[in-house]
Amino acid sequence: MQQLVLEYVIDSPQPGYQFRPPTNGFKEADLRLIWRQAMPRGTGWNGDAYQDARSLKCFALDEGRIAVSLVHVTGEEDELGRRGIRRAEIAVLDNDAYVVFLESLLGRYHESILETANQHIRPYVWKRMLRLIVPRLKAHKQVVLSHPYSGPVAWQVVEVLILRLVTSKTIRLLEGWGAPAPFTTLALDWRDESPIVALPSEKAAQKDIQAIRIP
Repeated sequence: MQQLVLEYVIDSPQPGYQFRPPTNGFKEADLRLIWRQAMPRGTGWNGDAYQDARSLKCFALDEGRIAVSLVHVTGEEDELGRRGIRRAEIAVLDNDAYVVFLESLLGRYHESILETANQHIRPYVWKRMLRLIVPRLKAHKQVVLSHPYSGPVAWQVVEVLILRLVTSKTIRLLEGWGAPAPFTTLALDWRDESPIVALPSEKAAQKDIQAIRIP
């Protein structure tokens, strides 16, 4: 597994987002792709509501490797005093290790989060969601999920639901039992985002999209 950190550097001749050295071992093409894709899309990360927000974003580097980006909205400000600075910890895994990694993540959530997620995905609710999601994925369309955003802890329930979704047998069959579909657990805009992406309800309502509401 290879690892990278992408963060905002203020004390630099050219302040801005930079990979933390060293980056040796990464091809230049991989670094360019990770730079473009590591951060979830959208504006408004500087809002009070998204302080300490986090997002898990996973995307393919090539046919055999997946990048996993864990993004955190820090409390830092840039050189002009603007908030919403984000930091991404990125791991690059092969497809087999990626599946194991996602499954291991599910075991790290607090029991209360898992219990709340179970309440959201009772069998009849899960089946209804799959009836909406599966046809869109079969048609190679993006699936946008929405849920009210009330803070980083509560949003972990959405993370659990998405992890269960992308590792489920039903969805992975669509992918030919390859690596789970790329996804983003929190973004503020669906455009140029993952095939499966979750938006806060207030952001989804402002867009001309058909979002699937997570109960």
